[in-house]
Amino acid sequence: MPQSSEGKMNKVRSVGLPILKPVRVVMLSTYIPRKCGIATFTKDLANSINSLNPERVVEIIAMDNNGEESLDYPWEVKKVVRQHVQEDYLKAADYINNSIIDTLVVQHEYGIFGGKDGEYILDFVKRLKKPFVVILHTVLQSPSDNQRRVLQELSKKAKCLITMIPVATDILTSVYEIEEEKIEIIPHGTPDFALIFDNSRLKSPIGFKDKIVMSSVNLLDPNKGFENVIKAIPDIKKKYPNFVYLLIGQTHPGVIKKFGESYREGLIQLTKDLNIEENVVLINKYIPLEDLIKYILASDFYITPYKNMQQISSGALSYAIAAGKICMSTPYRYALENLSGGRGYLVQPEDSKDIAAAVLHALEHPKQIELIREKCYNSGRKMIWPRVAFLYLEKLVSFIPKSRRNTLVGRPNLDYIRFMTDAKGMLEHSAPDKIKYEEGYAVDDNARAMIVAILHKKYKLAEKYLNFVVSAEEEGKVHCDLSYEGQWVDEPDLGDFFGRAFWAACFAYRYGTTPLKNKSSELIIKLYPNLKNLKSLRPKASCLIGLCLLTEKDGSSLSLDLKQTQKMLANSLIDAYRMNSDVDWHWFEEILSYDNARLPQSLLMYSKIENDETAKEIGLSSLNFVIDNTYDIKDSCFKFIGSDGWFKKDGEKSTNNEQPIEAGATAEALVTAYLLTENHYYLQMAQIAFSWYFGNNSLRFPMVNFQKGSIYDGIGDMFQDEGVNLNQGAESVLSYHLGYFALELAINHCKDREINNNFHALHTSMRHIKSKRRFKFNLKSLLSFGMR
Repeated sequence: MPQSSEGKMNKVRSVGLPILKPVRVVMLSTYIPRKCGIATFTKDLANSINSLNPERVVEIIAMDNNGEESLDYPWEVKKVVRQHVQEDYLKAADYINNSIIDTLVVQHEYGIFGGKDGEYILDFVKRLKKPFVVILHTVLQSPSDNQRRVLQELSKKAKCLITMIPVATDILTSVYEIEEEKIEIIPHGTPDFALIFDNSRLKSPIGFKDKIVMSSVNLLDPNKGFENVIKAIPDIKKKYPNFVYLLIGQTHPGVIKKFGESYREGLIQLTKDLNIEENVVLINKYIPLEDLIKYILASDFYITPYKNMQQISSGALSYAIAAGKICMSTPYRYALENLSGGRGYLVQPEDSKDIAAAVLHALEHPKQIELIREKCYNSGRKMIWPRVAFLYLEKLVSFIPKSRRNTLVGRPNLDYIRFMTDAKGMLEHSAPDKIKYEEGYAVDDNARAMIVAILHKKYKLAEKYLNFVVSAEEEGKVHCDLSYEGQWVDEPDLGDFFGRAFWAACFAYRYGTTPLKNKSSELIIKLYPNLKNLKSLRPKASCLIGLCLLTEKDGSSLSLDLKQTQKMLANSLIDAYRMNSDVDWHWFEEILSYDNARLPQSLLMYSKIENDETAKEIGLSSLNFVIDNTYDIKDSCFKFIGSDGWFKKDGEKSTNNEQPIEAGATAEALVTAYLLTENHYYLQMAQIAFSWYFGNNSLRFPMVNFQKGSIYDGIGDMFQDEGVNLNQGAESVLSYHLGYFALELAINHCKDREINNNFHALHTSMRHIKSKRRFKFNLKSLLSFGMR
């Protein structure tokens, strides 16, 4: 972790990512508390974009149905458009044109806008001067001439049309004659569920203990076909009397307006006629998202028996897929796209016998169902909200001028690190849904955690990690692994963990409180004699970084010959480089493996302190070699060396199982190069390396779990869940924090230089003015000059 002065650790609380510039987004849509699927979708999308783009919270312009419901909108709704008031559309466009908003998202379905086939939206976009995208929730295969015209006119003005399934692209190009280049496919978003095979404990809280539960969550509408599911229940009940169908949701407001509650009453009467009143439960309420998730997770089956085969989205079905439920549906477009290929059951429209047969087949073939659920769940990984929000934000950011300043990602909190920490220290591994206590603790992680806690100025927490590392020392060497029961399971040694322990102790000595300094100095003195006995390059590099932290300030109080040892370690790395490098291979070994960037980082830190040109030249050459072999120019992202095979000289480069530690280490090394050279290329590459965590990677998958504050453990073909290792261990989240603080330091340095340069220019200008006796000047102009 490079540092250049004590005071620069906590100035800024966000760092820049070049592909995710802060963008001011407004969405035109129905919105909560309106009872509408699009309203819920918009709320979820806005929340997820806000997680990635916290400095620019999404604004909402709510489509209101002219007072048919009395709605109390939340604070993010800045303006309301009455559906059938044409003038409101023009006022909304003027509001956006006169604001600092960058871009607009239009949620489109013909029925939510006024005019024939919702054509008032065309008045709005004709008046609009800002770029916008349209998310299509329905694509009609046989539109009327006017419906086709409305969508065609929208597409001409829009930057792009976004649909949730590939089949809609064919319809848009063939039926609506829209260019394919203008169409993007982004899946429906869902929460990041864990796959739960035994959900029995989730049924009791909602009152269905020991029941087989099938559910549908939707606004009741005769076009949804729920009566066909009810008609299937008697055949299922014969074999499984504990089978229950939950039909959850209020009646659609439009249905109530025309027919009252006649459809609901008809369904209730049907259950009486079929003598299945105890097997069908109609829950007449509009449920919030939290309750929706509870019902879906407690369900074994989820069914959408819709009659309209043209529907191209379904939020609740998406949630059920993402949760790995046994999903059943009629073959409308969205279901056909997502459940075919053995991921669920497709049943014939309005065919209760087919529904019953599918349910019975599932109940009688549990092993086959387990495979279907796994396949369904894995396909749903591409729909989780962090990934979907990233794709949307990436598209929206593309409309912003490249010259716009970028400060996006807020400082991470310590919640997940605390969650992984108990009385002994930080545990090493975590599965998607629980800590793996049986895997115990690692010195590497507690050393990193000590540095992270100090950077956050949580010194009591840092003491806990330091105590752990101190307990690992034995006769100047270090143990690596501690069991959960508290027994060291290895012999003390001088491996990579030794180097990280020494580095962390040096960091604590330099930046910690007095108690931390005192205890870390004792550890440094005990470990120091073995620095001359190190064999491997990575512990040498880690120890050299630690020594640089001491000698850059003043480590003389330790009464150790730090300079001589520092030079010895640097020369050892230089010798290794000279021995193994050639014209095409600028590296210290005959293999690029893990935590690669630490080797050049250590030499660059040493060269800055000692003004050693050889160390600087080799440090930059080897760092550039890492960039050349991990940065993909075509995709504008890093594809780090994978642990499944590494990259041997004259061999094939593996990118299978890229690990988060590489993103953090590379960002830190690049920041070190930037601070040494003042070359902004290295700062830019550091930002790109760090953006790997946010989805700028080979999978375009955000590795940050925003709900937990954790980091997924890797990406590669070996992982079933869309190529992502869903474990979230200590090393991963700590690497993210360390990478963040390195970039924060660089951004501070950059800002300090800007201020100093502007002050110098202002001072020179003032001297020039005084020498010419020009005492009258425009204060506002001068201040703006000094601050630009």
